[in-house]
Amino acid sequence: MRAVVTGTGSIAARHLRNLRQLFPAARLAVVVRPHGAGVPASMDGLVDESFTDLVAALAQPADLGIVATPASVHAAQAEVFAERGIPTLIEKPLAMSVAECARLIELEAQGKAPLMVGYCLRYHPLIAALREKLADGAVGRIYNVRAEVGQYLPNWRPGTDYRRGVTAQRSLGGGALMELSHELDLVRTLLGSPYAVTAVAARISELETDVEDVAEIVTRHRIAGQEAIASIHLDLFRRIPRRFIGVDGDAGHAELDFVAGRLVVRSLAGEPVTVGLPKGFAINDLYLAEIGDLLAPRPPKIASFADGLATLRLIEAAARSAREGKTVHAPY
Repeated sequence: MRAVVTGTGSIAARHLRNLRQLFPAARLAVVVRPHGAGVPASMDGLVDESFTDLVAALAQPADLGIVATPASVHAAQAEVFAERGIPTLIEKPLAMSVAECARLIELEAQGKAPLMVGYCLRYHPLIAALREKLADGAVGRIYNVRAEVGQYLPNWRPGTDYRRGVTAQRSLGGGALMELSHELDLVRTLLGSPYAVTAVAARISELETDVEDVAEIVTRHRIAGQEAIASIHLDLFRRIPRRFIGVDGDAGHAELDFVAGRLVVRSLAGEPVTVGLPKGFAINDLYLAEIGDLLAPRPPKIASFADGLATLRLIEAAARSAREGKTVHAPY
């Protein structure tokens, strides 16, 4: 097993640690910036090879690729892997724009290589439980979904200057819409892609960024011919972290609290049901599950390229709505 990871940030280091755990004898290569600081201390003992050029790194055969660089170079790097038929995980979001993905769409349609996008919350056991409860009709017909996430950006990556990070810089693909797009993806997971999107996005806090630090998005969906609405809140300034999904239906309510680690379902048909996390669960389990899914022979993937592309379209629709001050309708 030989794996090639692009990037030197915390997510690249996590993937390298996981690859070493899953495949102790693997040969691990990392691609660093040509004029950067080289391989960081966080990767000490993990990396067997380092390169400043992805093509050079792939001059030797590779069994797996991970794109963990800023979104501004995701599409270009993913193409290099896909053209060589290498199964590849692309960290979210898929790219800066759908237009950048034209070649990737072509390669994926040709079946050149399995491609996945890093929406790891799709693998969360409470998301799986929520989807199962909804499919079983625990809340009846779904009327609306509320998804919310907020966390203070300077606390995201202790020991680093948030102002120099991807999230704070528009040119690298930062901002609430791109960096907190898990919630957009999860709404799509539950309701499918919307037919209309209305959004407001702005920079309103004292954070030193050039990106929107808050977004409010309303999406409209049709499920079996009936209307459902979702509202999504994203922010980079909340001092007390919050991440939840609430679902209202004609027969009950479900709320998944990621911070508390529980799902509570209240149904008109009976007593409330609480689902907790499996014993021993750790957030890193989601990233391990991604790698297992990428290498599994069976399609479809839980976080597929098609899903990542559809969520990127939704991000673009929300950004356009906020910019133009009007509702954006599919196809967007």
